[in-house]
Amino acid sequence: MDEIRATAIVRDMREPERAWEGSFVVDTRMVDCILPGRLWDAIGLVPIGQRVSALPDGSKRKMQLTTGVIELMGGVTGTTIYRGNDETEPVLGKSVLLSLGIEIQDGGNLTRLPAIRMPGIRLPIDQAPT
Repeated sequence: MDEIRATAIVRDMREPERAWEGSFVVDTRMVDCILPGRLWDAIGLVPIGQRVSALPDGSKRKMQLTTGVIELMGGVTGTTIYRGNDETEPVLGKSVLLSLGIEIQDGGNLTRLPAIRMPGIRLPIDQAPT
């Protein structure tokens, strides 16, 4: 399958007017999102922690992370965003797609579902939709 790309907006949760809109690679092998450091700085994102991440070449690296807001295909969600080096390509991971009810269709097209799936929710019968 060819590379899947999507245009999204990243916002700082503390100052939502600080944002960047651009093209992201959609990669469902990655859970969270990653942005190059230069975009972190431009948006004003502030690290809230670090995690050790396993890179595609098998090496491990401690990476800064934060939370931010992603807008994609008319939906908005909060997500974890890692800080990459300045050459890192922006990547949207599968947590954003799941949170927004977006699926990848055959041919690599992104499609927004009419409702977000919540299979683990058990509602009392009087709260269930009719």
